[in-house]
Amino acid sequence: MVDAGIESGDYILIQFTGKLQNGDRVRPLLRYVTVKRLERRDGMTVLWPESRDPNYKPIVCVENSK
Repeated sequence: MVDAGIESGDYILIQFTGKLQNGDRVRPLLRYVTVKRLERRDGMTVLWPESRDPNYKPIVCVENSK
């Protein structure tokens, strides 16, 4: 998260909302604490890591079309 300007020891405030836009920083509900950059396109949601470390990969969620 250092590449996003979030340093060790920093605090972030979380606001729960259903109003998200591409480029927003989000805190997905996962097993671990992380902050990702949101992108929605073509029926998919992509959560991009803000790190240059190649070990951190984007999380891709395919939306259910039911």
